[in-house]
Amino acid sequence: MSAVVRDPSLLHRDPYRRGWLVAIEATNTAYTRLLYGEPAREFLTQESKRLMRFFDFEQELQLHAADGGEFVAPGASFLDAQQWRTLTQSFLKTS
Repeated sequence: MSAVVRDPSLLHRDPYRRGWLVAIEATNTAYTRLLYGEPAREFLTQESKRLMRFFDFEQELQLHAADGGEFVAPGASFLDAQQWRTLTQSFLKTS
């Protein structure tokens, strides 16, 4: 990141190497073991379930839909600033 501070044009000239502003890492580091086949499927299934639990209207967002409802917009659009922080802290580590 310090390179970008010194030379902001790196954002456009070298975005995949020196043009980074922030580095993030998943809190669940199971992905680093290069899972494939059934273990990969299980990892993705569990992370998907964890994300859906976060978006459970009645638990985290405190919204209620009489018909059980489905998202009519991206889930993140329902989040306030604190809920967004909670989501990102639950799934990502920043460095």
